[in-house]
Amino acid sequence: MNNKKGFISISVVYALFMLLLVLLLSILSTYAYNRLLLKTTKGDIETDLIHNQDNRNLSFVCMNQKLGSCFSQRYYLDKNLLYHNADLDNSANDGSYRYSGENPDNYICFGTSNNTECLANPDKYLYRIVGMYNEKVKIIKARPLTTKYAWETGGTNDWYKSGLSTYLNNTFLKTYSETWIKKIIQNSWEIGGLSLNDGTQNVARDVLKKEIKTAADSTYFMGKVGLLYLNEYYFAANSDYWNTKNYLGTANWLASGNTEYLMSPTNNNKTNAFIINANGTISSAAANSLQSIRPVFYLNQQVKLLDGLGLIDEPYLIA
Repeated sequence: MNNKKGFISISVVYALFMLLLVLLLSILSTYAYNRLLLKTTKGDIETDLIHNQDNRNLSFVCMNQKLGSCFSQRYYLDKNLLYHNADLDNSANDGSYRYSGENPDNYICFGTSNNTECLANPDKYLYRIVGMYNEKVKIIKARPLTTKYAWETGGTNDWYKSGLSTYLNNTFLKTYSETWIKKIIQNSWEIGGLSLNDGTQNVARDVLKKEIKTAADSTYFMGKVGLLYLNEYYFAANSDYWNTKNYLGTANWLASGNTEYLMSPTNNNKTNAFIINANGTISSAAANSLQSIRPVFYLNQQVKLLDGLGLIDEPYLIA
């Protein structure tokens, strides 16, 4: 009997010991997980703080400097701003700086230098920077115009004859004061277009080559306001998708959720123009159909940075 009691006592002690061991391991595991979570959260917060501080440092360095000249400095601070040279895989390789990814900090106000006024009326004043080409900063409306427009109500896709071209370079342009209109440069827009197959079945770099032609083959339109090019939309995606055919609009800040016209017509017929579909894919639509419009233009190279971080609630302000 005594031995049995001793056996029972040892079993109880052993069971208690195992229970305590399991409890201790659970506590240690929870402690380790919480430390890891805390470290990760701290890292994320520090990254955000550093990123915002980098933005602030850049804004300070570039204060009253030409906006275009700041891009080389911005390039080293912003993972979403990519320099398209020969060292960047699958890039445009044209020396441009372009924003890519889902939501870069590239907001800018145009038409006012007052942050409060800009944010109170984003449909008019809030834009986003597409990139910089030959030191010319290109911006696009952050939101489509409140009214939809046809490329040309007559049904042809000749930009020279389009009602949309006339509207953008007259009625729309004159919604801004003469002071601000002077900040937009007169530009040669390539309007030769490309075939639907070339525009949808090629990777970004090949679309660029077919869309923006050599001087001998180009068809140009001189004007201040145009639309986004198809290749710019492709390159606005995360760089992982630049070498993807049949691109579906993934990880792209220019995919607005609206069906909108692009700058290029389809040159295999005379009635269609390229569009970004609401789901982010690319196709074409009849030129007389009503679609969303986001005006695009280049800023004068003398435009200077006044303030701002490029954030949606602290956009860049220009002097």
